[in-house]
Amino acid sequence: MRRTGSPAAGRWPNKSLQASGSTFTFPKGTNTKDEKADYLAAMFERMGELLGPLHHESYLHVDEVRGDAYGFGGLTQERRYIAGQLAVAPQRAAA
Repeated sequence: MRRTGSPAAGRWPNKSLQASGSTFTFPKGTNTKDEKADYLAAMFERMGELLGPLHHESYLHVDEVRGDAYGFGGLTQERRYIAGQLAVAPQRAAA
């Protein structure tokens, strides 16, 4: 018996299509729904340019995290935001 829904059963008959998945991390509340939708559409298009035609079931995921739980260079995004509002250089928390 042939299983349905598997690539062997013809679910992905066009083997020239690429499948991909990526996650992007943004600080929560910094982008609108429309901005995120535009970003995902642009990323899907760009990935298709780089990888070749993408299967429509290639997923992109925006992971929104709190600003105090995300950052780079040893500083959270929240600390960078506050420093920007105060017009001072951001500094790491005291050890």
